Amino acid sequence: MPAIYQIIIVALIAAFVILFLGRTGLRLKIRDCCDKKRLRLIADMIDCDFCLSFWLCVIILICSFLFGHGISPLVLVCSPPITRFLV
Repeated sequence: MPAIYQIIIVALIAAFVILFLGRTGLRLKIRDCCDKKRLRLIADMIDCDFCLSFWLCVIILICSFLFGHGISPLVLVCSPPITRFLV
């Protein structure tokens, strides 16, 4: 699969997950849990759309390798800005 398709698909999946977490309230619950455990940096990253989209893209990249679908590491750099625009 060409890299542009991989970038778009990863960006769409990450945007869906961010919107789902925000709509269900799980994003705030995860952030509050990190605040209670004094993980301030992680709580701030969950609050930031760009940081959250980057780490979701990392998770998607790892899952793709675990399931046998190779995704180019270029996707990791290109898809978070698109995800932030979509969110």
